[in-house]
Formats: sequence, C-alpha cells, structure tokens
Amino acid sequence: MKKSALLLLVLFFLSPANGSVPLIPFDEIETDKESTQVNIANTPQSEESTLKLEGDFYSSGNRGIVTFLIKGHDKIQASISNESKNRIFRSTLNQGSLRSVTEFASRSAKINEVGSDDRAEYLFDLLAVTPGYQFQDQGGFDRSNAILDGYRLELERDASTLDGTGISPPTFLKLYRIEADSETLVREAEYLEFYPLSGQFLQPKRIQIKEADSEDVTEIVIQNVEQDITLPNFLFE
Repeated sequence: MKKSALLLLVLFFLSPANGSVPLIPFDEIETDKESTQVNIANTPQSEESTLKLEGDFYSSGNRGIVTFLIKGHDKIQASISNESKNRIFRSTLNQGSLRSVTEFASRSAKINEVGSDDRAEYLFDLLAVTPGYQFQDQGGFDRSNAILDGYRLELERDASTLDGTGISPPTFLKLYRIEADSETLVREAEYLEFYPLSGQFLQPKRIQIKEADSEDVTEIVIQNVEQDITLPNFLFE
C-alpha cells in the first residue's frame, strides 16, 4: 500500500537535506509546554464554529510544525512546514473538494486536486485530529460525503465515561476499504492523551496515526487550541 499523503510530504519536506531536526523519541516528546493553552467554549458546537490547532509532527525520523484550521464540519485545512518554514504543504477540504498546495520560498505554489485513489486517506488525516468535534452524537461531519464512497469510518470509544459528563473518550478512529465481501483496514488513529474536558468534546493532545500494513507511525502532539476565531472562507478555497 502506498504511504499516506501526510507521511509522504513529511519524508520530502522534512528530510535532513531540507533542514529538519532529528526525531525526538516518543517518550521524550514535550506535551506540557508553558505556552500550551486550551480555549474550548462551554457552548454547543454550531455548524460554523471554528477551531485552530497548532502542534508538532513527528514521522520517520523527522519533525515538522502542523496547523489545523477548521470551520464548521466541511471546511478543514492542514498545513505542515519544516522548521525554517520555507517549505509548506497544505491539504484543504471544502465540502466535496480536496486540494493540496505545495509552497517553496524560492518558487510559486503548486496546486493539485487530490486524485480519487487518495481522497479517502487525505480526508481521514484531516478528521483524525479532532474526533470529539467531528463525530458528535448530533451534528458533526457527514459520513455520507462522496469522498468516502467505497470506504467506512469507525470511531471506537472507551467503555467508561468521564464522571458527570456522559462522555466516553475516543480510543481509535479507523478507515476501512469496502470490498466485494469484506472490509480491509487501511489506516487508524490512536488517541494517547487528552486535554481536560472543557466544553462539549474531548480534544486529543497526542495522536498516533498508523498504516495498517506497515511499521510506519506518525505522531502529532497538539500544543495549542483556540476556538471561535475568525476564519474567512477564502482560506479554504
């Protein structure tokens, strides 16, 4: 199976030749920086609520900087850059459209419509960072989106609930390819650590994304979360 879109861009943009820094072992990753903040409003999520998440991205011996912008449930953008920020990859969902943009400091941006063979995996990577927000009991991402034709998303939750909340923490998000008489696991995200509950959903702090048939592991550590900020629609065009 081909590597995921996010892993491919990391291998290219963050390789040592492109000025990255060495991978920090998972047990040495800092997840309690003083600058870390969470601002999750104690209000139900509306269709056009917004989120901005910033953090670190670790994969295949390299580290990058990642930012997620989310507006409603059908506009999502992930940006990944190297340490010097002179190379940036953006993957953007806008309703049924998925586009990727590669930017270099020394040349113009290259814009591509994501091909049909990659669309479900791109979408999975965009949704996996905010499972509590995207997969609420009421509202949330529309799993009948045409991008998922031939695939199925499954969110697994812990059997227990947080005291006094009725909320069960998500444990895994899985993407299955639907075949003639079976389903094949393609990718999965495992949720290792969460921010304290503040609002209507739990926000993961540490996430590992794995290929189903390889040893590849990508870890995302969210260091900052903001909600209800202004995100103009043109950012997702």
